Amino acid sequence: MDEYLAYGNMSEEKKSKLKELEWRLLRRADIVIVVSENLLETKGKYNKNIFLVSNGVDYKAYRLAMDLAQPPPVDISTLPRPVVGYTGLISDRLDFGIIENIATQKTEWSIVLIGTISEGCLADIERLKKLKNIHFLGMKDISQVPYYVKKFDVCFIPYGKNEQVNNLSPLKLYDFMATGKPIVSTDFPAAQEYKDIIYISKKRQNFISLIEQGLAEKDGIACKKRMKTAEQNTWWHRVNEVSHIINIRLAQIGN
Repeated sequence: MDEYLAYGNMSEEKKSKLKELEWRLLRRADIVIVVSENLLETKGKYNKNIFLVSNGVDYKAYRLAMDLAQPPPVDISTLPRPVVGYTGLISDRLDFGIIENIATQKTEWSIVLIGTISEGCLADIERLKKLKNIHFLGMKDISQVPYYVKKFDVCFIPYGKNEQVNNLSPLKLYDFMATGKPIVSTDFPAAQEYKDIIYISKKRQNFISLIEQGLAEKDGIACKKRMKTAEQNTWWHRVNEVSHIINIRLAQIGN
């Protein structure tokens, strides 16, 4: 699911031990499934029976939220628009400088972040909390997240450049696409796969202008393409992919 060797500030000793455990596990497994091209390349050195299966989306849940005439959750309903929103783990994988720059340059925008805050970035969070237009709404039940995303005018993924991000398959990417809403992201491998239907910022300086393009988007075709992509990447698709892989491998072992 991730490049765990890139997590936290591990000592070289701990990293070495973790690497050894991972190597042993990969060598013993009959099947290895990874979520990104980078993981496929790096972990494929230890096991030839390795397969790429990206993350997916509960497409029906997001479409239901978009179609229902249900009032938005109270803590987001009164925020000034436009609302630029993010859902997911709030950790050092985010580029907090980008978030701060958006908030200071566009004080009329509401910047919303939904999710658990990692202890490793508390200092950054405290600094951002001083800005009145940044709103940390906390962890939400998974069933309620689509109703929050429905309130976003633009979805954003402000990831930084690091090894963690280079190996990710972000759930939120598919979640956001299921709504059809404009998505603005920093440049990382998983985002590049969808460069034709999302806005990718290669430089910090143009992140705001891309959000403005998203806010001004009138192209219904782009919206439909995002929804169609999400519809083709549901968890049921992933179940079928994994089941197919397992069946083929079982047949190989049986022979």
